[in-house]
Amino acid sequence: MNTKTEELTALSAGAQMFANRLRKNLKHLGRWARREGVQCYRLYDADLPDYAVAVDVYEQWVHLQEYAPPKQIDAAKAEQRWQAVLATVPMVLEIPAERLFCKVRQRQKGTAQYEKQAASGQFYEVREGKAVFWVNFTDYLDTGLFLDHRLTRALVGQLAHGKHVLNLFAYTASASVHAALGGALSTTSVDMSRTYLDWARRNLTRNGFGERNHRLIQADCMAWLTTPLAEPVEARSTPLAEPVKARSTPLAEPVEARSTPLAEPVEARSTPLAEPVEARYGLIFLDPPTFSNSKRMREVMDIQRDHVKLIRAAVARLEPDGILLFSNNARHFQLDQAALSDLHCEDLSAATLPEDFKRNPRIHCCWKITRRLA
Repeated sequence: MNTKTEELTALSAGAQMFANRLRKNLKHLGRWARREGVQCYRLYDADLPDYAVAVDVYEQWVHLQEYAPPKQIDAAKAEQRWQAVLATVPMVLEIPAERLFCKVRQRQKGTAQYEKQAASGQFYEVREGKAVFWVNFTDYLDTGLFLDHRLTRALVGQLAHGKHVLNLFAYTASASVHAALGGALSTTSVDMSRTYLDWARRNLTRNGFGERNHRLIQADCMAWLTTPLAEPVEARSTPLAEPVKARSTPLAEPVEARSTPLAEPVEARSTPLAEPVEARYGLIFLDPPTFSNSKRMREVMDIQRDHVKLIRAAVARLEPDGILLFSNNARHFQLDQAALSDLHCEDLSAATLPEDFKRNPRIHCCWKITRRLA
């Protein structure tokens, strides 16, 4: 009996079931990922109720998240299971401990999802199709790249050619990068967070795009959308102190060779754009949070309650034949078809659900929205 087999045998019965599920998923999804050229994917997502964790593979790294257990679960038992997970994941995936990043994920409200969890400043380079992105496994709740939107971003890239593209609630602007790579005439990325816009700039810079045609605007998206078009729209973006240089490092080298600290953010300034923001866009990607009560917003936003108003404000910014891609992650979201009956709404939720997220079809919903032809 070899060492690995002995270690697996020493696991509890429950942990062995978890290990078996990981191996099963790895066989199926690993083969799929290699065939499709997918570098970052979700391997496991609370498949077994007693092991409520998410295991995400980012090339040579693994991001492990524990979903906070219900209050009725004995704390000692929950901790025992978590320790079993920590022992099992690197064993099954055959990775060294320094390539495993762990955090506890709890239900977030308001701006909690944007709050800093740590301050390592370590960023890692990963690939998605033709795009390259910087991700951070420790400092924030999310890594900077939502894996369930992989196909949605690809669709943005496919539809962007020859269009001016608007990315609302842009986060780290991964969709803008795909749009730029797809041949967009320009991209405009709007988000309230200066931190994420700084991150977005680094993503765009890493892929060879500057701010002349790829603008970053710090603003409340709803307020920005409803600003009269005759008035100038101001940008609040943080200048890039030094571009992060990409490194091409063989996987055999230490992990540290591909980790780059993000430069300290430079104080934001309110400066008018050198060129006016397009009044109309050929493609708009609208991916709002489920709920937001940020102090920077004029009012609290609830996506179920406010989606009609938000969609109509976005459609008003479309060119006559423009396309709005609207998505969100509210698990029980219902599109108000009656209130939007004058628009053509095509449900793309199933079509944009990647193979690695099919275990949870409610992970996101997505619609392609256009004006109805007269």
